Amino acid sequence: MIKTIQKKKQAIHRGFISLEVIGALVIVAMAALFGAEKYSEYLDEQEWMVTARHASQFNEAAKQYIADHRDELLNQPLPYRITPSLLIRNGYLQQGFAEKNGLGQQYVTGVVKNSLKKPPTLQALTCSVQGDTLSEKGMRRIAAQINGIGGYVDEKNIATGAYGGWTSQPRDFGLDCRHGHIAIALSSEILGSVLQESDRLYRFKVKHKPELNRMYTDIDMGGNSINNANNVNAKNGHYSEEINAGGNIKTQGGWLITQHGKGWLNEAHGGGFYMDNNDWIRSVNNKGIYTGGQLKGGTVRADGRLSTGEFLQLDGTAQPGWECSTTGLVGRTPEGTLLSCQNGHWRATSANVEIVRAETTAYRWPHATARCPAGKKLVRGGGNCRSLGPPGMGWAVLVGSQPINETDWLVHCDTPERQNLMAESWAICQ
Repeated sequence: MIKTIQKKKQAIHRGFISLEVIGALVIVAMAALFGAEKYSEYLDEQEWMVTARHASQFNEAAKQYIADHRDELLNQPLPYRITPSLLIRNGYLQQGFAEKNGLGQQYVTGVVKNSLKKPPTLQALTCSVQGDTLSEKGMRRIAAQINGIGGYVDEKNIATGAYGGWTSQPRDFGLDCRHGHIAIALSSEILGSVLQESDRLYRFKVKHKPELNRMYTDIDMGGNSINNANNVNAKNGHYSEEINAGGNIKTQGGWLITQHGKGWLNEAHGGGFYMDNNDWIRSVNNKGIYTGGQLKGGTVRADGRLSTGEFLQLDGTAQPGWECSTTGLVGRTPEGTLLSCQNGHWRATSANVEIVRAETTAYRWPHATARCPAGKKLVRGGGNCRSLGPPGMGWAVLVGSQPINETDWLVHCDTPERQNLMAESWAICQ
């Protein structure tokens, strides 16, 4: 007899397997959602970082433009607006720079004068306009990453620094900035530091930028020299020591002014002119004054002998019997008769007065004797010496001029030069 053995059939737990799958799917879904959120935040961070760099690049270019055009901006109506196209056109931003950021916002800088500082300085505000608005988080993140004093425009349309570091009213800068946009402050201190950097003198000329070769303060050379200059154009010059010129020293409508008893000196020959009182112009080292022209003055006085190489011309005329002021004056009548002032009246000299003249030419030491004619005696006499050499060769000295007896007047001449001289003597006889 065959027995049939039946095996007991085990139950299948289908419900528990379904719960495990569902749990796994939920976990995967949650992870996907969390990952997507984090990835979205990552993309936002990248966009904000790029926006911050873009804003910083524009702001740095605007800052440099203000520094380079400081004088122009201070002397024109403000506020002044700086746009990306202006900076690109003037070479402060490269060609191809995007005038708008990824949100479609465009940057603009408003420049105004800070009159509270003396002398007045410039200050500016950069903000973005147009385009999409940023979230509160996005504005704060961008403001914190901007190079400089970054900020944003709050819900009251006030420019506010990152973490509340500063506030500005955009309207004060001629700007219309709205909530959800970027703002960057350019204070007078920041622009001043850029100006100090940009005002370093350029060694070479920059076309259309003369300010790059211009000083804005005094130069202290520290005792060092300025060499190889062509022209030095200035208003005033103050020197504590000598001025040496290889050519002429000229003045246009001015004076050569000296002080402390000094004047003009010829170094080679030791002569010149100076004044050490309020009355007289003096000759340095008592040098003689020579001219082939005319010496003219109100009065001419000789403390020594007065000598003439030609004739004595009297222009003053009078008549015998007229009154005169000083005894001893000599004049003439209109006809040429000699007059002398005697006891307050003009008197004619004796008609028998005769002047005898003599001259001698010799090498270096000539002498001449003028002798009165027979029957007349010597009253007075005089003499003169003249060089017969080329002009400028030398000079002659009147060594002696005196009477030697009752009728003769003797003149002696001398010279240190090797030349011929003429000795002239005249005797006034009566």
